Amino acid sequence: MLLLLVLPVLVSGFLLFHFHPYYKYKLHRYEGQYLYLRSAQFGLYCFLISIFIDSYAYSNLPASVTVCSFVFEIDLHKFVNGILSSYEVLNSTEVPKLAWILVVIITSLVVPLLWSGLSFLKYFIRYWTLSTRQPLIAKVLSDSPLDAFLFEAMLKKGEHLVMLSLSDRKVYVGKILSMGEPNESEGPDQEVLLKPVMSGYRKTEDLTVEFTTSYNGLDEDTFITIRQDLIVSACEFKFDTYENLNPKKEPWSPV
Repeated sequence: MLLLLVLPVLVSGFLLFHFHPYYKYKLHRYEGQYLYLRSAQFGLYCFLISIFIDSYAYSNLPASVTVCSFVFEIDLHKFVNGILSSYEVLNSTEVPKLAWILVVIITSLVVPLLWSGLSFLKYFIRYWTLSTRQPLIAKVLSDSPLDAFLFEAMLKKGEHLVMLSLSDRKVYVGKILSMGEPNESEGPDQEVLLKPVMSGYRKTEDLTVEFTTSYNGLDEDTFITIRQDLIVSACEFKFDTYENLNPKKEPWSPV
């Protein structure tokens, strides 16, 4: 019967990754066997917590409560035991053990929701906002300078221009408007939406930047989506800095 606990342990760990306000943004980093191991690790935590909850409830809580003359049974073990006892095919000596296993399984599947709810409350108190997406994604992306830079540029709502150099030597200057939504296989850093100001390329001989195209005359709804794995480098762009670094050239402006 203990084999019945293996699947609920994995499922409860996986549920925690899906509902937890922080871990769900890191789910894309766990692949293959590592995902199973991480699910088993957190599922085991949920399983141990469920054992503690069920043991405490069985020892300290009454079997029933009365509300407005209505009696409600809250002893889950007694309830499950009664259902299993109605099946004559089950051995009467095994019914109490099976009932306890089912109760622990049910509780272990509820623990991820309770854990996630308490974590959301913690982050709400810390950041004082119901929308914890931005600060938590920033925390997840903080281990990558490129991710952190692009996300910070997006949060500034286009206050500063950024220059993106791609693997094909194409260069874009513009404003980061958004990044991709995280899912089970990819994180929030798979692509960026750029409002272009100008573009050019890096010369083959010395990799200096040559701007060739201005986007000022185009419609306001002109955007470019760039896969982040194509970005070789990124930095904040300032026209004064660019002109100081290229004194031999005529000042270039997209205006």
